[in-house]
Amino acid sequence: MDILLLTSGFIGILIIIFSRYALFGGLMTIVSFLTYFTLLGTGQWVYLILLLFGLSLIALEFIVPSFGIIGVTGTIMTGMGLFMSSASPMRTLLNFSIALLITVVLAMLLIKIGYKTRLGRGLVLVDRLSDSGGFKSYQDDYQRYLHQIGKTTTSLRPVGRAMFDGEEVEVLSTGEMIDASKTVVVYKVEGNKVFVRLK
Repeated sequence: MDILLLTSGFIGILIIIFSRYALFGGLMTIVSFLTYFTLLGTGQWVYLILLLFGLSLIALEFIVPSFGIIGVTGTIMTGMGLFMSSASPMRTLLNFSIALLITVVLAMLLIKIGYKTRLGRGLVLVDRLSDSGGFKSYQDDYQRYLHQIGKTTTSLRPVGRAMFDGEEVEVLSTGEMIDASKTVVVYKVEGNKVFVRLK
């Protein structure tokens, strides 16, 4: 019974971290840990305060989203309150270890099958950038000039401009100055930088 309560409390934290159902996960954690404390704890008020403070932090996660940081801190404090209030600390430590192991395995499985934490979803670009979405890569745009032959419209010292198939493009020369009206070839493209040399 006690392992089940602890495990369900930790699973509630996983729900907070990995899903959009943070309210459900938080309620699951609070109910599980409070039930554990009521049934198996010594009932000392100091530990109860620690437990309640931890649960308050978990609840605060719903109001002030911190990508799980406040929630995890609250869980640690809740765990300390439960452990210190236990009539049998060694038994609580064993049960806590088993419940934590189960939770870690579940978390690894969730990550393996593609679930992301709320923090991860906030940091990772989910939408794909594509031409249809209005995104145009410099690399894709300028790669078409590679190996093209054109004529400089200004002097390259080393930056200047050249004409390729009726399009004037900013180009760079390396190692030499090139005068205007000279025939050049594009030998390298890096992002939006087009490198040329004399033909």
